[in-house]
Amino acid sequence: MRKLISIVMPSHPLEKYKKLLTKKPQVNDKYVIIDVKWLEHWKRYVGIEKSDEEKVTEPGPIEFSKLVDPAT
Repeated sequence: MRKLISIVMPSHPLEKYKKLLTKKPQVNDKYVIIDVKWLEHWKRYVGIEKSDEEKVTEPGPIEFSKLVDPAT
């Protein structure tokens, strides 16, 4: 069974991303492994990375199924 998790984009994603990069890890912090292609698309969408596209589309929900081996 495939389950999609809906994540709402924060109001200021670039500022929140930069803040997370400088944050020291704490006990009980939680992390999620995401597809690098989605992350690269998101970085173009918020302007962290340059894009040849005139207007980058919203990346949409994170697809986790590519991160799991279906045989397990």
